[in-house]
Formats: sequence, structure tokens, C-alpha cells
Amino acid sequence: MKSSPPSLLLLVLPVLALAQVQPLNSPVENFRLPTFTKEGHRSMLLQGSQALVGTNEVELQGMTLTIFTGDAANTVETVILSPL
Repeated sequence: MKSSPPSLLLLVLPVLALAQVQPLNSPVENFRLPTFTKEGHRSMLLQGSQALVGTNEVELQGMTLTIFTGDAANTVETVILSPL
């Protein structure tokens, strides 16, 4: 059974936790946030060349969002790119 990918809000929540560790608006270089299914298979990978963490938002530059099938085949279903 294929599970649906988590919402983007759930993807950025761990990034917001970084705001407590680093000063606001300090850049996180080579940002990577993988997500996995309950079975341990990769479901998504959010990457960016730089993430700027603020109090209420995260600005990601050079974003690549890769969505996988979520099974053992680890097949890429969709890739979304945003250079800004």
C-alpha cells in the first residue's frame, strides 16, 4: 500500500526548530530534509543550496523537491525545481 507524502508544512517544521538553535535569519547551507514512509522507504527529499530561517517562515534558495514512490524500488515520481 502506497502512503501519501506529508504536507510541505510538516516538511518545514524541523527547519523551524533550527530557529531555536541558530540566530534568526542565519543561513543553513546545503539544506536537506528527507522524509520516509512508516516502512522506512524514502517518500520525499527537499533540498536547497541555502535556507534562511526566520521566526515564522523559511526561505529556501535553489530548491529541489523530489517525490519518490515510497516503496523498495525507490523510483522518482516527480521532481520540482525552483532556482530562487
